[in-house]
Amino acid sequence: MSWISPPTTVRNIRYFPGRKPVSAVFCATLSQHDINYRRLSVTGAAHSALLEPILDRFQDACAGLHAEPGQIPIISTLTADVIDESTLNQADYWRRHMRQPVRFIQSIQVAHQLGTRVFLEMGPDAQLVACGQREYRDNAYWIASARRNKEASVVLNQALLQLYAAGVALPWADLLAGDGQRIAAPCYPFDTERYWKERVSPACEPADAALSAGLEVASRAATALDLPRLEALKQCATRLHAIYVDQLVQRCTGDAIENGVDAMTIMRRGRLLPRYQQLLQRLLNNCVVDGDYRCTDGRYVRARPIEHQQRESLLTELAGYCEGFQAIPDTIARAGDRLYEMMSGAEEPVAIIFPQSASDGVEVLYQEFSFGRYFNQIAAGVLRGIVQTRQPRQPLRILEVGGGTGGTTAWLLPELNGVPALEYHFTDISALFTRRAQQKFADYDFVKYSELDLEKEAQSQGFQAQSYDLIVAANVIHATRHIGRTLDNLRPLLKPGGRLLMREITQPMRLFDFVFGPLVLPLQDLDAREGELFLTTAQWQQQCRHAGFSKVAWLPQDGSPTAGMSEHIILATLPGQAVSAVTFTAPSEPVLGQALTDNGDYLADWSDCAGQPERFNARWQEAWRLLSQRHGDALPVEPPPVAAPEWLGKVRLSWQNEAFSRGQMRVEARHPAGEWLPLSPAEPLPAPQTHYQWRWTPLNVASIDHPLTFSFSAGTLARSDELAQYGIIHDPHASSRLMIVEESEDTLALAEKVIAALTASAAGLIVVTRRAWRVEENEALSASHHALWALLRVAANEQPERLLAAIDLAENTPWETLHQGLSAVSLSQRWLAARGDTLWLPSLSPNTGCAAELPANVFTGDSRWHLVTGAFGGLGRLAVNWLREKGARRIALLAPRVDESWLRDVEGGQTRVCRCDVGDAGQLATVLDDLAANGGIAGAIHAAGVLADAPLQELDDHQLAAVFG
Repeated sequence: MSWISPPTTVRNIRYFPGRKPVSAVFCATLSQHDINYRRLSVTGAAHSALLEPILDRFQDACAGLHAEPGQIPIISTLTADVIDESTLNQADYWRRHMRQPVRFIQSIQVAHQLGTRVFLEMGPDAQLVACGQREYRDNAYWIASARRNKEASVVLNQALLQLYAAGVALPWADLLAGDGQRIAAPCYPFDTERYWKERVSPACEPADAALSAGLEVASRAATALDLPRLEALKQCATRLHAIYVDQLVQRCTGDAIENGVDAMTIMRRGRLLPRYQQLLQRLLNNCVVDGDYRCTDGRYVRARPIEHQQRESLLTELAGYCEGFQAIPDTIARAGDRLYEMMSGAEEPVAIIFPQSASDGVEVLYQEFSFGRYFNQIAAGVLRGIVQTRQPRQPLRILEVGGGTGGTTAWLLPELNGVPALEYHFTDISALFTRRAQQKFADYDFVKYSELDLEKEAQSQGFQAQSYDLIVAANVIHATRHIGRTLDNLRPLLKPGGRLLMREITQPMRLFDFVFGPLVLPLQDLDAREGELFLTTAQWQQQCRHAGFSKVAWLPQDGSPTAGMSEHIILATLPGQAVSAVTFTAPSEPVLGQALTDNGDYLADWSDCAGQPERFNARWQEAWRLLSQRHGDALPVEPPPVAAPEWLGKVRLSWQNEAFSRGQMRVEARHPAGEWLPLSPAEPLPAPQTHYQWRWTPLNVASIDHPLTFSFSAGTLARSDELAQYGIIHDPHASSRLMIVEESEDTLALAEKVIAALTASAAGLIVVTRRAWRVEENEALSASHHALWALLRVAANEQPERLLAAIDLAENTPWETLHQGLSAVSLSQRWLAARGDTLWLPSLSPNTGCAAELPANVFTGDSRWHLVTGAFGGLGRLAVNWLREKGARRIALLAPRVDESWLRDVEGGQTRVCRCDVGDAGQLATVLDDLAANGGIAGAIHAAGVLADAPLQELDDHQLAAVFG
């Protein structure tokens, strides 16, 4: 057996591979028992015993595969469970995968339980999509990336559309990237002049002020640099690089370099760790660029003698360039001499670079040495400019990531002494560095310390979104495996207008590769880096733009005397205006306050609403109305979900439009501690066994006097004169159709009319029902009209882009209220009820008044029968198991067909199978009479139903009658 689907799936599927004669006998047996089957046209019998002869060779071939720790969970179809690299690296894992059954549906169930709702098939066709849809059709998106006999680009574009509709954040900058130049669109022939209102920008924006301060420092501090000495140090390090790399190659391959050797041979003979393959390639290519090696067809050979005998004199010369900081040449010599040991795994790189956990060499290089000091001074100048543009008493929150030894931190913190409402968060992936920083910066009481892994989502590590004004990253982001993903992890932490301040090496640096290179993990974005470890300023600009930053600038500026010093301070700014720089002396609007961006973000002062429920409620609804009109679809206002906190003051407002659902206003308030907190109810907690019911809330709609036009259905035309008196006009060319259904018709007839209207045209359809819902107490309920709402909801889910809606009236609801309801219908507000002169909206809410959960032994001792209809379906099996848990001894299973395999699993007590179609009144009466005469009936659970899972417009008359008849 090669494929197993669990018995709870819609279809119980098995896949049996084997030789043709055996398969023929098997198929004949299936036919004799009226079991459906289908022969598959495949080239081989996957997972069958026919593969046994190749399993040993297959396992040997897979032995060279080695899985690294993953970024996202992987669910194995061998085990139907989440696995990690240790499972993938088991010697027989892939062998078992080739031979054992595929647990595909069980794996999909695990993914669904973990919260997965988007399933994208990566394969030549869509067979797995079809299988998955049979298991989870609702609340899941099944997307194929390829289909047989269809153009690949068409299917991929369709997949992108489906991913977008499912809410997946797509990399639009990459998908729509182009190298074209923006040009002005041509004028109209009848209007040959352009009329543009030039946007007036502030004389000095906050980001510009910060850059100006940094530029002033870059120019002034450059005069103190001995640039010729620093260039000599760089050349000396380049010569040492050739010596140490050639020494590594000789340790690995002996004299093979004389005749040429490729990188993989060096790796294999030297038993270098696989993680250092990229580093080795980079070291070899550096030697080619420097003229020490030549490379032909991937084979490296010496281009000139390597001056190994000059090693000691070069180290002495290097020490003379290091301004008396002997720890720098000592660290370089130690790392160069132990390069092979680090790359072969004989010694840990951290133990070489930081012996006995000492960080002297690295610390002075980044903090005190004139090279590092220069860039730290520029960073401090930029920070000084940011602080100067900050409004008084506005909170300033700074996050430093990858703080390491604190070399740059030591220059930034003095700029912040005495700044009020300040919080500086120092983080690093290693607790060793955060503990040392806590000791080093103990005098700065505004600094907090914690661990942060840049390669994991920051919010999952306890860091709040949109909570920082500035992120500082000194020589760390390049060391992550994927710069784009790292920037994507950091961007959500910044407020609108927030900034990312980076100190980064921006050209190849030999000293870094052979000293610190072994500390860097294998890169996953080599193409973006063009094979190098470090990005140029232009590449940094491109990466930041892709990550959503609107402005990117760097210091020293291009063309300046220090522009070629291998490093830059890079300042990237998000769209919007920094909250700390907003002035409230003259707010533009009393309710929305100051516009932060052009797309609906505002900052306002609502302190006058603190502790004032009525004023807060009015302010909230007015803000909702204004935002909805400007940035939404003018939806009716909603009351605030929470009361105004006593500390209410500054608030951030934005309007969020959601695909296929109504938009909503988001409000965040700044807590006195400096954090921005959403004004919304607490996140719902899991609540198993919670019962829900439909609740109806009044809807406030502005009165509309103008007439509304619809294309009337045939039955509604008879009321056209009556409806016209209330402003509801028949227009055969209108974009939406209006259907008022009669109470006298049965369910099937109503369903047929609605489906006919759905298939007749692509126009919108609004159906008016009577008493489909019990909105008010003691209302009679129309079962047929209630079923019609269910039909319309299915249709709306199948065609979300089409206006399909329903309005339910009471017996005495006036047509004026219908006119009001029709004016309120929209794609995001499809379902309404009208009672008297009021409109109502439905929503699901917990039923707090439901009965308590039954005790475990509630049915113990009861000898009567407990009936379950549809007992062999998914709900029926759950019902049977529940009855057994509650102590039921006698259970009658009512179903037209029996699943003997599952029946064997139902152990204990007395179980009777009653073959019965509960839709047949005669059969049902016979079964009930028999059970009543043989012990009596305690109760029944009705779980029977008719499956018709095709789209509504594809249901034939027979299927429709089975469901609605």
